[in-house]
Amino acid sequence: MILSIAIASPVRDTFDYLSGEFAETTLQVGCRVRVNFAGRQLVGVIVKVKQTTDVELKKLKPIETILDDSPVLPQSLLTLLLRIARYYHHPLGEVIFAALPIKLRQGKPLDSNDQEVWYSSTSEPTETIAKLKSSPKQRALLGKLQATQQGMTAATLRDEFKNPQALLTALQSKQLVTAHREAVMPPGTNAKLPRVDAPVLNDEQKNAVQVLTNTLGRFGTSLLDGVTGSGKTEVYLALIEMILQQQGQILIVVPEINLTPQLEQRFRQRLGDIVATLHSGLNDGERLAAWRAASVGNLSVIIGTRSATFTAFKSLQLIIVDEEHDTSLKQQKGFRYHARDIALLRAQIEDCPVVLGSATPSLESLENVTQGKYQSVLLTQRAGDAKPPRLHLVDLRRQQLTEGLSHALLEKMGEHLQRGNQVLLFLNRRGYTPVLLCHDCGEALDCPRCSSHTVWHAGIHELRCHHCGYQSRPPATCPACGKPELLAVGLGTQKLEQVVQSCFPNEPVIRVDRDSMSTKTSLPEALKAIANNQYRIIIGTQLLAKGHDFPNITLVGMIDVDQGLFSTGFHAPERLIQQVLQ
Repeated sequence: MILSIAIASPVRDTFDYLSGEFAETTLQVGCRVRVNFAGRQLVGVIVKVKQTTDVELKKLKPIETILDDSPVLPQSLLTLLLRIARYYHHPLGEVIFAALPIKLRQGKPLDSNDQEVWYSSTSEPTETIAKLKSSPKQRALLGKLQATQQGMTAATLRDEFKNPQALLTALQSKQLVTAHREAVMPPGTNAKLPRVDAPVLNDEQKNAVQVLTNTLGRFGTSLLDGVTGSGKTEVYLALIEMILQQQGQILIVVPEINLTPQLEQRFRQRLGDIVATLHSGLNDGERLAAWRAASVGNLSVIIGTRSATFTAFKSLQLIIVDEEHDTSLKQQKGFRYHARDIALLRAQIEDCPVVLGSATPSLESLENVTQGKYQSVLLTQRAGDAKPPRLHLVDLRRQQLTEGLSHALLEKMGEHLQRGNQVLLFLNRRGYTPVLLCHDCGEALDCPRCSSHTVWHAGIHELRCHHCGYQSRPPATCPACGKPELLAVGLGTQKLEQVVQSCFPNEPVIRVDRDSMSTKTSLPEALKAIANNQYRIIIGTQLLAKGHDFPNITLVGMIDVDQGLFSTGFHAPERLIQQVLQ
């Protein structure tokens, strides 16, 4: 047999190998194998089993070993990867390995994270079992197992029993318990959150649920176009509960990692411990655990970022893409793809519906509605007593400014702070100033690797290009004329924080951007502190413009809002109005 094998290589073709000593029944498409590739031992994936090859047989090598008893890539997922490799003109091997968790790319077993789960093998009351009369600890542990229907691991029993493994081994020798190796659930799924009942839906939400319910069971795309605060998440939850009654699985794609914790908590409060997340903030073991649990059907709801669209599911019946307009859904490095488009293609292959949700849909989606390719579902009213915001445009021409801030904004900030409310200042520009230029000749310090300006980060005294990643120390003199006077021009979040603290010295201020939120826990902690009213003034970039709910914020100031109109990207005006409305 000839095997076409995909390897993580920039070469666009697959590579042919011989089946060697392995039986035909063990050679399944979607399984991983280890092969000799130019003297290196590499992991590959079988994409085709065939009888003929264009290469002379004597030149083909046999595979070294088979790593899987069953395919790690189901046929539907492999079909998806084959199609997007052709669509994006990207090497198939790199596409396939970008979809796999890192441990699977390294050749680790799919069940490497599996744990022993213990079950009681008797329903007889522990008080009447003669073998346990002189063993109170074993009797207590067996009673614990009898009380649960899902089984327990030794780790979960460690909170109540000092040495649960020894007790379990003793009970196993008495044939009172049995052990099975099962997929371990991802971290957090065992967290017991208080259950929250579903709120009463308004008429628009009920109508949206009814319309979307009619699409279940077949492929179709619906655009849920709802104004900010209209309760789109409750519509999602109502649909998900219907799918769960049919033992189906749901994939929810979100644009940013920082949106997943709050969505995960909200979904778990309603749905229980069948919800997990998949994103780059997890370690390799956690990502493999979520992949494995979803592939065997132990997890019903996966909330994830772009890469979650490649998760293996046992019975995928609904895909939801939240904030479908967001640019973060587009992968910009390595294998470049758009998660919204991948979700649509996957739903077509799985024959299940897709719901695209947004308060500011992309122009592409609106055009698809016009052409009849998508179904439009509208939510025009805010849920509850929420009212739409009033917008005021402040013309900065001929006005006296305080470091770029108008007196009208500063006065409004003072009024709202005096009432005990919070104020959010939005500036989508990191760093201290966006450009350093020579006061004598006007030369700007541009990035030597691309056409962008370098941004000065005052705290670390460094110039950084936010486009290509270039970093350097600022020069002592102008590289063009040699004069020493370099001026920091413009306003970034670091400088804005400094200005605001000088204007309101008694108010606690927090800055939320990618520079200040550098650790894994810093952003969730900051969001929690803001929600608890620990900070009165919040300065942030687009990290704070997506999906958060801060009821104490009663004023938002968007600084230099028209900067988006001067971008070279043709999407710039569209992105600007989306940011304002969001």
